[in-house]
Amino acid sequence: MLRMPEIIQLRLGDLKSRDSVKRYLALGLIASSITSFAGRRVTTNEGNTTKSIAPKELTVPAAWEKLLDPNQKEFWSEGNHVPDAGFLEWATNPTVENAKLFLIRMNAKRDRLHVMVRQQEQANKELIAAGVIADDYDFLAEHFYSGKKEENQSSKDQLDQQASHIWFYFHPACQHCKRQAEILKGNPNVFSVQVGGETLHHFQGLQKSLWAEKDDLQRYVPDGQVPILIVYNAQTNKLASLKGVQSIASINKVAIALGSEATMKGGKK
Repeated sequence: MLRMPEIIQLRLGDLKSRDSVKRYLALGLIASSITSFAGRRVTTNEGNTTKSIAPKELTVPAAWEKLLDPNQKEFWSEGNHVPDAGFLEWATNPTVENAKLFLIRMNAKRDRLHVMVRQQEQANKELIAAGVIADDYDFLAEHFYSGKKEENQSSKDQLDQQASHIWFYFHPACQHCKRQAEILKGNPNVFSVQVGGETLHHFQGLQKSLWAEKDDLQRYVPDGQVPILIVYNAQTNKLASLKGVQSIASINKVAIALGSEATMKGGKK
């Protein structure tokens, strides 16, 4: 127990001036505050009694009290990040029932997000097809390749002979790169060049991969975005850089244009 200050035991009759009364009242308020802090407790629905995590001997300003009490929402606040409302209810009142409600809430969010992802995919396809937004990563490629293939494309399509060499820059964790590798599979003049990662990854149906050289990264993959295809025509000694997933037909079109010495955007001598 904290010892009450001696001044509290004085009688009002002992106070001989207005200043003495003020000092008496001020010290009384301080003692009251100290006593309240020392005995502050919060009881949860499960009967757990908790107090501030600050040691008793430490004076805690009022502004810090909620920040040091795990049962207060302010305790869980982190900068501009606002934790999930259900998590706050559970964290400030930790019961099994609240844990169940939190998990039910998270599962409902999961179900709704799955619906939203499908809606986003459909919206992407419709907007790209209408020319409203760009298709930087050939978002519609899978849609076209699985049933709506171009006339001259099949699973056994080969690159045109004018595409003497193709350097395929990829990252092993890139899903677009995996799709591009599947499209290129079976073509011996494709050289896979890995950008990043710790272990060299090889694609089935393609030659063994190589590590990207620093100079090549600066020249062909300056922003780190993959997949990148470098199409080279040995006859004209010209090349073109293609960004994003490309169909065999698209690559052949570029290769033929390089062979006819047509000026290609992104091509270099």
